[in-house]
Amino acid sequence: MRYADPIQPGWHCQLMRYGKAGGCATSEIAPRFPLSHSVGGCYPLDSDRIAPHSTLRPVLRGFVRQGLAGQPLTVFGTGQQVRCFCHVHDVVPALTRLIASDQASGRAVNLGSTEQVTIEGLAERVIAATGSGAGIERASYLEAYGSGYEDMQRRVPDCTLAGELVGFRATRSLDEIIQAVIEDQLAWRAPAAAAS
Repeated sequence: MRYADPIQPGWHCQLMRYGKAGGCATSEIAPRFPLSHSVGGCYPLDSDRIAPHSTLRPVLRGFVRQGLAGQPLTVFGTGQQVRCFCHVHDVVPALTRLIASDQASGRAVNLGSTEQVTIEGLAERVIAATGSGAGIERASYLEAYGSGYEDMQRRVPDCTLAGELVGFRATRSLDEIIQAVIEDQLAWRAPAAAAS
């Protein structure tokens, strides 16, 4: 099974932390993305699993980049895949509390938002937020990734346990997250434009 998202620095979907031998590993969704790249270190804690779901994923950053550049936003498949996006500023404090929690030891804990959006709906919101008039461009998974690629149609975390253990609740809305990514991308573009 192949997954399309390139492994990028920053949070990625379904990171998992295993600490039995003091090392880090991740889930099958991000097999080459150690937690140490996300929070600056591994924390050996008795086989814990912490799964941040769809925080600032590459799809959102890619949509924002395309929107700011006036390019059509590329939506793969039907666009009806459902995702939830969570801001890293909501996830990191909960993650550090989970690391310190004896009650979390040995338990699988999801961190994420419950605000659901289709990928097509996300693209439409990014187009509105960036003021892009370029619209949406459809692409098939087969053309983009070849045969064998599979995508989950619905990825919505149950964060009940995180709430019970450390009081986790995502507080930033998807619109706030989109705006934060726009501001981040504009900040990265400004030095490049000045150097030109």
